[in-house]
Amino acid sequence: MTLLKTNYIKNLLRSMKQWENSFLIKIDPVENDYRIILREKNSSRLRDYPRRIELLISSKSRSYSITFYEIQKNELNKECYKEKYNITVNGDNNIEAIKKNMEELIQGKDDTYFRLIYPF
Repeated sequence: MTLLKTNYIKNLLRSMKQWENSFLIKIDPVENDYRIILREKNSSRLRDYPRRIELLISSKSRSYSITFYEIQKNELNKECYKEKYNITVNGDNNIEAIKKNMEELIQGKDDTYFRLIYPF
């Protein structure tokens, strides 16, 4: 891992500090990419299941993807992930853009509520 990549990841993790109270944050290097996993410590009263968010950053193509999952248990009581949302951004892995997309996912999109008869 080059110094530039190391500093980039450190800065990205620093920008995620605001979520440390709610999420466990883990980083996994994957060849030339990086996977940062946020796992919700406790589920909210607004949700039935805790969340898992995977941020995959590609240094070669300057792109990233964010995948949002609900953490559920299967019939054998094993943990499984139900994908709820996925976004891929190509050509831009700016830390501020990533942080903004993560904030929207964690706060905005997750807390959105539609009445059963929406839009009426």
